[in-house]
Amino acid sequence: MRVELSQAFEKLIGQPSLEISLAEPIPVRAVLRLLADRYECFAKYLSYQDDAMLGAHLSVFSSGRFMKLGDPVTDGDTLKIFLPVTGG
Repeated sequence: MRVELSQAFEKLIGQPSLEISLAEPIPVRAVLRLLADRYECFAKYLSYQDDAMLGAHLSVFSSGRFMKLGDPVTDGDTLKIFLPVTGG
């Protein structure tokens, strides 16, 4: 699985993308756990247990759609992770 990071996360981690091998499909929630185990900047997103709360703070996008916490991710998928844009 490839994880492409927004510029904000790229600055924190020091690279624009990550490669993570998956033996079997896992939910987006588990992907966030893997990222948090490796990079502390993702740990705060583990506390959001529903899609609406997570979506207010972090966006996960794949194959033309926003992903929910329970959506499965497979080894060949590409996820894009970024902070939502706000303003007015």
